[in-house]
Amino acid sequence: GVGIPETEITESPKTLGLQLVKSLVNQLNGTMTITIKKGTMVEMLFKEVKYKERI
Repeated sequence: GVGIPETEITESPKTLGLQLVKSLVNQLNGTMTITIKKGTMVEMLFKEVKYKERI
């Protein structure tokens, strides 16, 4: 597809979908990068969580 218009992607996304994704990424202490070229790429990065073995 042609991707998301650059005017729609700001520090405060206008669409509910982007607002939800940004909120969840923030809650999980992740980062989100949006790249627009020939389409839209959304990259979300999260730190690996080390789980302790349960009894």
